[in-house]
Amino acid sequence: MKKLLIILTSLIMLVSCEVYEETTYPTLSGEYQIDYVTVEDSSDNSFVPSDTVVLNDLSFPIDTILVGFTKIKFSNDRIFFNPYLNQYSQTEWLDEFFYVTRNYEYHGFGFIIAEINGKTFTFDIVEDGLERIVLRTDNNCFFGKKYTFTLTMVGP
Repeated sequence: MKKLLIILTSLIMLVSCEVYEETTYPTLSGEYQIDYVTVEDSSDNSFVPSDTVVLNDLSFPIDTILVGFTKIKFSNDRIFFNPYLNQYSQTEWLDEFFYVTRNYEYHGFGFIIAEINGKTFTFDIVEDGLERIVLRTDNNCFFGKKYTFTLTMVGP
Protein backbone atom coordinates (compact mmCIF):
# COMPACT_ATOMS: atom_id res chain seq x y z
CA MET A 1 0.00 0.00 0.00
CA LYS A 2 2.86 2.34 0.87
CA LYS A 3 4.56 1.67 -2.50
CA LEU A 4 1.30 2.36 -4.34
CA LEU A 5 0.96 5.72 -2.54
CA ILE A 6 4.57 6.66 -3.40
CA ILE A 7 4.06 5.69 -7.05
CA LEU A 8 0.81 7.67 -7.32
CA THR A 9 2.34 10.72 -5.62
CA SER A 10 5.42 10.70 -7.86
CA LEU A 11 3.25 10.10 -10.94
CA ILE A 12 1.06 13.09 -10.10
CA MET A 13 4.10 15.27 -9.52
CA LEU A 14 5.67 14.28 -12.84
CA VAL A 15 2.53 14.57 -14.93
CA SER A 16 1.20 17.80 -13.45
CA CYS A 17 4.30 19.89 -14.13
CA GLU A 18 3.74 22.81 -16.49
CA VAL A 19 6.23 23.21 -19.31
CA TYR A 20 7.75 26.69 -19.41
CA GLU A 21 8.27 28.17 -22.86
CA GLU A 22 10.36 31.27 -23.34
CA THR A 23 8.90 34.01 -25.48
CA THR A 24 10.50 34.42 -28.88
CA TYR A 25 11.61 37.77 -30.18
CA PRO A 26 11.56 38.96 -33.77
CA THR A 27 14.47 37.70 -35.79
CA LEU A 28 14.78 40.22 -38.56
CA SER A 29 18.18 39.18 -39.93
CA GLY A 30 18.01 38.45 -43.63
CA GLU A 31 17.32 39.89 -47.06
CA TYR A 32 13.69 40.70 -47.86
CA GLN A 33 11.72 41.67 -50.94
CA ILE A 34 8.73 44.03 -50.67
CA ASP A 35 5.85 41.96 -52.06
CA TYR A 36 2.77 43.95 -51.09
CA VAL A 37 2.13 47.55 -50.02
CA THR A 38 -1.05 49.04 -48.59
CA VAL A 39 -1.55 52.80 -48.17
CA GLU A 40 -4.07 53.78 -45.51
CA ASP A 41 -5.36 57.20 -46.52
CA SER A 42 -8.61 58.47 -47.97
CA SER A 43 -8.41 56.05 -50.91
CA ASP A 44 -6.89 52.94 -49.20
CA ASN A 45 -4.74 51.78 -52.11
CA SER A 46 -3.15 48.33 -52.38
CA PHE A 47 -0.12 47.65 -54.54
CA VAL A 48 0.86 44.19 -55.78
CA PRO A 49 3.98 42.95 -57.61
CA SER A 50 4.90 45.02 -60.68
CA ASP A 51 3.17 48.15 -59.25
CA THR A 52 5.17 51.27 -58.35
CA VAL A 53 4.77 53.15 -55.05
CA VAL A 54 6.18 56.68 -54.82
CA LEU A 55 6.83 57.72 -51.21
CA ASN A 56 7.71 61.38 -51.95
CA ASP A 57 10.08 61.58 -49.00
CA LEU A 58 13.61 62.53 -49.98
CA SER A 59 15.01 61.65 -46.54
CA PHE A 60 14.04 57.97 -47.01
CA PRO A 61 16.64 56.01 -49.03
CA ILE A 62 14.08 54.41 -51.34
CA ASP A 63 11.82 57.12 -52.72
CA THR A 64 10.24 54.76 -55.23
CA ILE A 65 9.31 51.16 -54.43
CA LEU A 66 8.92 48.65 -57.25
CA VAL A 67 6.65 46.12 -55.54
CA GLY A 68 8.00 42.61 -56.00
CA PHE A 69 11.51 43.86 -56.86
CA THR A 70 12.70 46.35 -54.19
CA LYS A 71 14.87 44.68 -51.54
CA ILE A 72 15.77 45.54 -47.95
CA LYS A 73 18.24 43.74 -45.72
CA PHE A 74 18.32 43.54 -41.91
CA SER A 75 21.30 42.51 -39.84
CA ASN A 76 21.41 42.43 -36.04
CA ASP A 77 21.49 46.22 -35.70
CA ARG A 78 21.53 47.66 -39.22
CA ILE A 79 19.09 48.07 -42.07
CA PHE A 80 20.35 48.20 -45.68
CA PHE A 81 18.76 49.75 -48.77
CA ASN A 82 19.57 49.92 -52.50
CA PRO A 83 21.51 46.76 -53.41
CA TYR A 84 23.88 46.63 -56.36
CA LEU A 85 26.34 44.13 -57.81
CA ASN A 86 30.02 45.00 -57.48
CA GLN A 87 32.70 44.07 -60.03
CA TYR A 88 32.94 40.56 -58.50
CA SER A 89 29.17 39.93 -58.91
CA GLN A 90 28.62 40.15 -55.15
CA THR A 91 25.70 42.08 -53.70
CA GLU A 92 26.63 45.23 -51.81
CA TRP A 93 24.30 47.81 -50.29
CA LEU A 94 24.51 51.52 -51.03
CA ASP A 95 22.72 52.80 -47.88
CA GLU A 96 23.20 51.48 -44.35
CA PHE A 97 21.54 52.76 -41.14
CA PHE A 98 21.33 51.60 -37.53
CA TYR A 99 18.02 50.53 -36.00
CA VAL A 100 16.73 49.20 -32.69
CA THR A 101 13.74 47.03 -31.84
CA ARG A 102 11.74 48.02 -28.80
CA ASN A 103 8.91 46.89 -26.57
CA TYR A 104 8.31 43.43 -28.01
CA GLU A 105 6.95 42.02 -24.73
CA TYR A 106 3.98 44.39 -24.42
CA HIS A 107 3.23 45.56 -27.93
CA GLY A 108 2.69 42.50 -30.10
CA PHE A 109 5.96 41.88 -31.89
CA GLY A 110 7.31 45.34 -31.09
CA PHE A 111 8.53 48.01 -33.40
CA ILE A 112 11.64 49.18 -35.23
CA ILE A 113 13.07 52.65 -34.72
CA ALA A 114 15.57 53.78 -37.35
CA GLU A 115 17.28 57.15 -37.66
CA ILE A 116 17.63 57.65 -41.41
CA ASN A 117 19.21 60.80 -42.84
CA GLY A 118 18.37 62.81 -39.71
CA LYS A 119 14.71 61.71 -39.55
CA THR A 120 13.29 59.07 -37.21
CA PHE A 121 11.19 56.36 -38.84
CA THR A 122 9.09 54.00 -36.72
CA PHE A 123 7.82 50.70 -38.12
CA ASP A 124 5.38 48.56 -36.14
CA ILE A 125 6.08 44.82 -36.54
CA VAL A 126 2.58 43.54 -37.27
CA GLU A 127 3.62 39.98 -38.12
CA ASP A 128 6.91 38.10 -37.80
CA GLY A 129 6.86 34.69 -39.46
CA LEU A 130 9.63 32.39 -40.58
CA GLU A 131 9.87 33.84 -44.07
CA ARG A 132 7.58 36.88 -43.90
CA ILE A 133 7.46 40.15 -41.97
CA VAL A 134 4.69 42.74 -42.06
CA LEU A 135 5.71 46.29 -41.09
CA ARG A 136 3.39 49.29 -40.64
CA THR A 137 4.54 52.90 -40.45
CA ASP A 138 3.08 55.47 -38.11
CA ASN A 139 1.37 58.64 -39.35
CA ASN A 140 4.49 60.76 -38.96
CA CYS A 141 6.73 58.85 -41.38
CA PHE A 142 5.40 59.71 -44.83
CA PHE A 143 3.35 62.92 -44.70
CA GLY A 144 0.44 61.60 -42.64
CA LYS A 145 -0.08 58.39 -44.59
CA LYS A 146 0.21 54.93 -43.03
CA TYR A 147 1.97 52.34 -45.17
CA THR A 148 1.90 48.60 -44.54
CA PHE A 149 4.76 46.66 -46.14
CA THR A 150 4.68 42.88 -46.56
CA LEU A 151 8.26 41.59 -46.84
CA THR A 152 9.19 38.06 -47.93
CA MET A 153 12.63 36.63 -47.12
CA VAL A 154 14.71 35.96 -50.22
CA GLY A 155 18.16 35.37 -48.73
CA PRO A 156 20.27 35.15 -45.61
